[in-house]
Formats: sequence, C-alpha cells, structure tokens
Amino acid sequence: MSIEKLKKWINEIIHPKEILNDVGTADWATAFKDILLSSFLAGLIWGFFAMILGSTVIPVPLIGVGMGIAMWISAMIGLPILAVVDWIILGIMIFITAKLLGGKADFSRNTIDIGETLVPMIFVSGLVGWIPFIGWFLVGIIMLIWLYQLTIAIEKTHNLSTGKAVLTWLIWGILWAILAAILGVVMIAAFFASAPAYAY
Repeated sequence: MSIEKLKKWINEIIHPKEILNDVGTADWATAFKDILLSSFLAGLIWGFFAMILGSTVIPVPLIGVGMGIAMWISAMIGLPILAVVDWIILGIMIFITAKLLGGKADFSRNTIDIGETLVPMIFVSGLVGWIPFIGWFLVGIIMLIWLYQLTIAIEKTHNLSTGKAVLTWLIWGILWAILAAILGVVMIAAFFASAPAYAY
C-alpha cells in the first residue's frame, strides 16, 4: 500500500473521468487486491469512528466500549467480504445486460473493470461516511459519482453507447425497486392479516 494509491482513489472521486485510466489495464489479482484493500481501509476508518461515537452514546461505559470495539472489528472483517461478494454479483448482472445490449467484452474484462470503479467509491465512502449528520449525504453524492464512472467504464469496456451503458445497470435497479415494492406490500398485507380485529 502507498499513500500515492490512496491519493489516486480520492482524486478519482474528485475527477471522475480519471477512472478510465484503470479501465482495460487491471487484471484479476490487481482488482481483487484493490477491492480488499479499499474495503478494509474503509472498515478501519468508519469502524473506528463508529466505535468512538457509539461508545459515547451508551450510558454504561464498559458496555459502550465493548460494543464499539465489536463494531470496529466487524467493519474491518465484514466489509471486505461483502465488497468482494457484491463485486462478483454486480459483475455477473452487468455482464448479462451488457451482452443482451450488444456488449463486446468477455466476463473477465467486464468484472475486472467494474471492480476498479468500485474501489475509489468504497474507500472515500469510508472516509466520510462516519461524519455525523452529513456522512450519509456525502456517501449519496459519492454513489452518484460512482454511477457516472460505472457508465463510462461500461461504455469503454463493452463499446456501447451512453444510453445502453446506463441501461445495463438501470434495468437491474428497476427490477430491484419492483421486487422491494412487492415485498413491502406483502409484508404490510401479512401484518394486517395477522393482527387481531380490535387492533384496527
């Protein structure tokens, strides 16, 4: 790990088109190491501040500190695992829709390049996500930047138009939204069906 690499990831969020320097150049080993490193550092940073802030909220000092340390360790271990799983799943999803829309890249090139777009987003989100009140707002902005980077990376990797590149991830977003809405309706219906008559 070098400070220059960390600066590079931050710069890729500030200047989103810089991500194109990584598209088409990385291999599986590089992408895998970058995903693990960025997510571990994000967990390290976010988990540390979550530990500090969380331990001050709980009135019993020993319990507060214990829960804070547990949150920190969980973030450092859990986030890299989730990041790798999410990366592979996203790679499969994008590959399917890109191919349906005429994409040219094979699965390896597709997934490696998508992984490289995830790296700066994960790291910088960890840097700012812990900030009280505005952290999640900043992460939301970073996510929008990442969607832009994902789009231009798909354009280059699969040789697709901007519209088709957007569709490769938007289709899945719409499907997830529909699924979430259906599950929400089912859960609400189940709640009212199981509640006693006098409850309402």
